[in-house]
Amino acid sequence: MVENEWIKPYKSIDKWLKVGKDHHNISIIVTLCQQCGVYMGVKDGQGEYGVSHGLCPKCVNKQRAVIAQFKEDNKEDGNG
Repeated sequence: MVENEWIKPYKSIDKWLKVGKDHHNISIIVTLCQQCGVYMGVKDGQGEYGVSHGLCPKCVNKQRAVIAQFKEDNKEDGNG
């Protein structure tokens, strides 16, 4: 069964909150892809709450392709 992408974040956050029942000062940071917004997980916020951004593997590969094409285009122009 494929897990619904909208449900996954809530399951991970729920896991952290269950752990936090024994700890009064639990905080979490939710990590999202800065380009496509896909949920990438949660981590201990060490006293802070919020959202962190990174690049998911799919977007990393897209960026690498853009860079490779840019380099190739500049090489043909004699600028690379």
